[in-house]
Amino acid sequence: MTEPYTAAVGALMTAVRTLTTYFPNAWQVSYNHSDVTRGAEYFFFCTPSAFPNTRLDGREKLYQWQTDVDIYMRYITEAESIPKFIAFRGAIITLLHTPRVLKNVNVTRVTVVSSNKLQQDIPGRNPNFLIQALTVTTEQIVSS
Repeated sequence: MTEPYTAAVGALMTAVRTLTTYFPNAWQVSYNHSDVTRGAEYFFFCTPSAFPNTRLDGREKLYQWQTDVDIYMRYITEAESIPKFIAFRGAIITLLHTPRVLKNVNVTRVTVVSSNKLQQDIPGRNPNFLIQALTVTTEQIVSS
């Protein structure tokens, strides 16, 4: 049996990869921030985070797996990039709020939040990206 968090984040990454307008290559959705050097326009990088849990009954726990996600979009100009970034981020949020989007992992709910401002990595550097940190929480029922 796959470790529960591995299964939940794997399902998250599989779902995000269906946004092929933004992620035509599987490596654009990964744990590896250094993939940004591979030459794509958009990226979705995952890092494990907190995982509060509560016991539902004698055999099941409800985990709230938190995954820190950095979304990257190649910067062109402010006038062009900001609307594109809003559409890109919106597509991710819409997808993840779709009921039962994470398949076969007993996830009951997915939430996406950000308390971070949109940032530009290093102005004038090539490539140059707009970046925003998100927290994706997947609530998963895990049997003991």
